[in-house]
Amino acid sequence: MKTYQAFITELFDKPLEFDGPHEIEDQSYAYEFETSKGQNFEVNANIDKNGAWEFGFDSDSSSETKSGKGEEFQVFSTVVKILNDFIKRESPDHVFIEAVKSEPSRLRLFRRMVQKFVQRNPEYKFSERERGRYIRWDVKVKP
Repeated sequence: MKTYQAFITELFDKPLEFDGPHEIEDQSYAYEFETSKGQNFEVNANIDKNGAWEFGFDSDSSSETKSGKGEEFQVFSTVVKILNDFIKRESPDHVFIEAVKSEPSRLRLFRRMVQKFVQRNPEYKFSERERGRYIRWDVKVKP
């Protein structure tokens, strides 16, 4: 029988194919993918005024990217794969991700996604903090 940790790891290791990146004015990247149930996602990395990259994603079904179609792990696995692709291309010193804190299950998935990324990229570390109605994860290159 698999442990819960092995089960979660396996779930995160089944990404979908994606299109991109599409570079927009040297300040932004966009990626796209579609799930097996036909839901379309766009993943974006945008540089802010301080030089940090904001990483986020959205779907065609909701502004909060809640699929509700049982595809959450496949979606997050693909987002981690895209984040890794972006990191290889851009080598940023600082990336951040935010999530609405009123959705505990989503927060756990985001936290797991960030932890998985840092596990696979030991040159990075992350911190987590509350910002109003959001939780923010800052992923930075270790000093």
